Amino acid sequence: MGEVEVPRRVLFVDDDPVIGRAFRLAVSRFRLEADVASCARDAIALTQTYAYPIVVTDMRMPDIDGLELVECLTRQNPQTTFVLLTGDKDLRLRANGRIDGRIVSILNKPWDTDELCATLKRALDLYDRRSQSQSHAPRDPCVSEDSGLQLLLVEDNPGDALLFMRQLPSQGAVVTHTTRLREALALLHERAFDVIVTDLSLPDARGLDTVMRLQEAAPDSTVVVLTGLDDEALALQIVECGAQDCLLKGRFDGPGLVRSLRQARERKRCSQRLADLARTDPVTGLANRSGFNQRIGQALSRARRQEGRVAVMFLDLDGFKEVNDRFGHSAGDELLKLVGTRLTAVVREYDAVARLGGDEFALLVEDVGGRCDPAEFAERIVSALAEPVQLGDVSHVLTASMGVAIYPDSGITAERLLRAADQAMYVAKRRGRNRFHIYATDDHAVESVPPPAG
Repeated sequence: MGEVEVPRRVLFVDDDPVIGRAFRLAVSRFRLEADVASCARDAIALTQTYAYPIVVTDMRMPDIDGLELVECLTRQNPQTTFVLLTGDKDLRLRANGRIDGRIVSILNKPWDTDELCATLKRALDLYDRRSQSQSHAPRDPCVSEDSGLQLLLVEDNPGDALLFMRQLPSQGAVVTHTTRLREALALLHERAFDVIVTDLSLPDARGLDTVMRLQEAAPDSTVVVLTGLDDEALALQIVECGAQDCLLKGRFDGPGLVRSLRQARERKRCSQRLADLARTDPVTGLANRSGFNQRIGQALSRARRQEGRVAVMFLDLDGFKEVNDRFGHSAGDELLKLVGTRLTAVVREYDAVARLGGDEFALLVEDVGGRCDPAEFAERIVSALAEPVQLGDVSHVLTASMGVAIYPDSGITAERLLRAADQAMYVAKRRGRNRFHIYATDDHAVESVPPPAG
């Protein structure tokens, strides 16, 4: 007896139930089953229990738009392919390098069934190729870990640079070579490198300052120093400044160099894990105040270079003390976790959510302006939190008051922006809670209308 072919499942996301039923019927004709979600939050919940090869989503939804949903779901399963649906025949998508390669096609409503079938077939083929490529990735421990390693070499001596690159295995790192610190810093602003290998003596930099400036420009990169000085005290100072290792020129061979780079990377990963723990809230798993301040600093640096705008949102739950008093602190902790989950589902991949302590949360929203209007974003957050929560036998309506501060209008430092957002939050509370308030020095602030009761 032959094996029975099990229909493959796809996820369809649209807030119109009629369209959902039509899609389920259409795909059943070519042996596909469809799970239907009416909003992004339901879609995210479904993808946590099943890895869908294809997600077909409407561009316009009540909570977040289709592109933002693609960003969120791509983090959960990088192999998933996406098809976007739109009723706007003149739709122009904003460019997004994180997800453009995940979108197979954009179909107009109402769809042509043959075109839909052909599109889903292409999406399935792409998913299968990605999955097969992932499962057959090379596992050779001597090679695979370093394949594709992006390495920046900062060395002005051509002989030392050539010797270093010859010692690397041919199938190892992809090396970008520069001879000056300013050129290295310019490259680090444009792209990410896994490892930076640098001499201490360069035409435009000297000594430990080289290490500190590279570390500041690329805090997530492993830094290894090349030096001709066999000085243990100097080596210790180099590590204290943030480098992961110090190599003597001419004292390593190919295997020794590869081993040193791997060990340096692992030391960097260990230090990052410890740093992440120090910057993480233990209850919700979100960033804590320290981690959030770091993210704001990085975002402001980008905004200054690109003349961009950044929003900082300060959020305080209404009536949280009563929840703890009535249902206990364990129920309060579960509620805080739920708030973190709802906030994370609303923001985009490159935004940030933090719990600052107690029932206080904060959000960092980058690239404010254009399609990302801070007032609309804040309304979406307030609405997402207002969904009822089951606490024991009681259905509890969760509300929050939120203040919004925008760089550079409300301040140009992380401290000032947080203070302005906090002040705006208290204005929202005084005006009735369950709303937001945008900080403005002239007091002509924008305030949302609270959603109707029930």
